[in-house]
Amino acid sequence: MSDTTFRACLRTYHIPSHQPRIIHPQQQKPQIIRAFSTSPSYLAQPPTADALMTTLTDLYSTAKDEFEIAAEETEKKTVYAADDREAAKEALELLKEAFDRAVRESDPETARAVQSRVGDRIRELENALVAVEEMAMED
Repeated sequence: MSDTTFRACLRTYHIPSHQPRIIHPQQQKPQIIRAFSTSPSYLAQPPTADALMTTLTDLYSTAKDEFEIAAEETEKKTVYAADDREAAKEALELLKEAFDRAVRESDPETARAVQSRVGDRIRELENALVAVEEMAMED
């Protein structure tokens, strides 16, 4: 098969239904090819407590790392301390938003599980960040 014929076989045209059509030179009617299939959203299962916890644990780790950096820089009184405290606040806000969304959008049993696993850690981190802010204000 020549290069031109090969390219002609692979020409893809998009139709309004977003299904690609492959036009073969020897074919009169285009052949519709379904590139992939997804489940309808109404069949999708709500996230489990474990799946939510994985996401929240990742966000918590990031927020905790940012807090530790901010606390260290604030204690040393470096020029980066204010920016690091701001980064820690932003990471904590992302965590709180994800936590609130997880509790609000999941079923009651999953919401209780997420609250019991993560709620206290978020409050502790929030209180620690307030303490670092107070330490910065004293200086």
